[in-house]
Amino acid sequence: MTPETQNKLVNTVLFISKKLDGKTTFHKLFKILYFAEMRHLTEYGHSITGDNFIAMPFGPVPSKLYDLLKSINIKVNKSEIIEYSSLIKVSGTNIESVGEPDLDDLSESEILAISNAIEDNRHLSFKDLSNKS
Repeated sequence: MTPETQNKLVNTVLFISKKLDGKTTFHKLFKILYFAEMRHLTEYGHSITGDNFIAMPFGPVPSKLYDLLKSINIKVNKSEIIEYSSLIKVSGTNIESVGEPDLDDLSESEILAISNAIEDNRHLSFKDLSNKS
């Protein structure tokens, strides 16, 4: 994964998490990102993160982001992972934003799609998000 892709993913996580009071779960993050990606793809013809979503039992999961978050969780000893772990704390499947997103990595249309997906889905339960996705 390129450093640019990693930065885009990290800043997307930080943006979503901050909008959810600084904390979220893998599941909620992945579903909100999925809905934002689908909206952006439909309206603008391209993906936000370029990640590939894989089918999982509780709905689609962005594979590159999932791998990145798992690496942060187990504290992989790579310089970029160490840098990201100072911005995002991962414990099991819980995520806490420590840093601020760099909004220069997100376009206005991407921010709008993500913000709409957050508003539409922030209060849905695990089951409701799974069923919807």
